[in-house]
Amino acid sequence: MSKDTRAAAPAATSKRTLVYESAITNRVQQFGNIAQVFSSYASRTAPNEKPFARGVNSIQLFNDGTRWWSSASSGTKKPLRIPSHQT
Repeated sequence: MSKDTRAAAPAATSKRTLVYESAITNRVQQFGNIAQVFSSYASRTAPNEKPFARGVNSIQLFNDGTRWWSSASSGTKKPLRIPSHQT
């Protein structure tokens, strides 16, 4: 298998799934020129479907006097439980 064939193989076999994320709420804590934002969201496979997972992003921001800069971010996602009678 050539280098070009190996590079193209994952793209040809991988399945793409659209995911729609909508904001639930944002919580901001600010002290002077630093801020912490917790941004929660729900993930869906279509805009009007029930969410299959929820997650939260944690974003740390720094203001240099002109604008806000992101200094760090991380996140986590948790699948929602589906009752056994719905599977």
